[in-house]
Amino acid sequence: MTLFEADGTVVSSLGTGRVLTAGTDATGNAYFFLVGSDEFTGQLFSGSIGMDTTDGFTFEGTLEPTMAQLDAFSSGLSTAPLAAGQRVETPPTDPDPGPTDPPPVYIGRSVLERVLMATGDIGTMAPLTGTFLNIAENVATLDPQTGAILNRIDGSVTNTMTGVSAATAEVTGEVLAISEVTMDLGDISTTVLGAVNTGTITLGVNQDLSEAISGTSGALSASMQQLGGTTDHAVLVANMASNMTSVVGSVSNSFDGLNGSIGNVSTTVLGAVNTGTVVSGVNETITGIVGG
Repeated sequence: MTLFEADGTVVSSLGTGRVLTAGTDATGNAYFFLVGSDEFTGQLFSGSIGMDTTDGFTFEGTLEPTMAQLDAFSSGLSTAPLAAGQRVETPPTDPDPGPTDPPPVYIGRSVLERVLMATGDIGTMAPLTGTFLNIAENVATLDPQTGAILNRIDGSVTNTMTGVSAATAEVTGEVLAISEVTMDLGDISTTVLGAVNTGTITLGVNQDLSEAISGTSGALSASMQQLGGTTDHAVLVANMASNMTSVVGSVSNSFDGLNGSIGNVSTTVLGAVNTGTVVSGVNETITGIVGG
């Protein structure tokens, strides 16, 4: 955790930790309790009132808040230093706010983003000579308050059949006739795919070829190495499929006031499918060599 001045100047770095709980007291002041990485030390902070006492505080909050919940919580904190006991001033309410802004959403971090963020750590182990990524993914949109997934892939099938309940023939209100309706449905099937990756990554090689010719005699020396195949260089290769959203493929049939039948009902739902391959460049190169 890092503390900043209002102009962005770093005040101090508190190191790595986690927010144990975050919430507000009865008067609306915001507090959060930060636990250090050693899990033994902790500190209470407030971003809406300057701390002016060593007395205890009572507040209700969210235990182990998610990143989305912390983002929503921090939006109400002060961006300027507060004097002891000073409170964040609530801006006046606009009597004519105009059109309502759409509710905020939080976009989950994609696998691609997380992989690219990790390349720095990988590079400290061995210099990266190449990054080859083949990723198919669906990223979730989250509610910043609850963390619920807001988007989904829906391939559901719904059939609602309602029969005739009133008389179709009548004689002077004494004799009624109702014609029954029969509804016969055939086969029903649905297939829902979240993320599908069928791509192929073919790696190259580092190749060295030396040849000497004297008259009718010749000598040839060749060596090749897979990219990333040495201890002092690394290659990041990722071929994957990832799905963070809900995938729904239900079948619902409803009959009301009629007879009917349904054929075979089948549903297939796949969140993420990866049939992609990573092909060694050495194998490909050796296969292509033809002796003279």
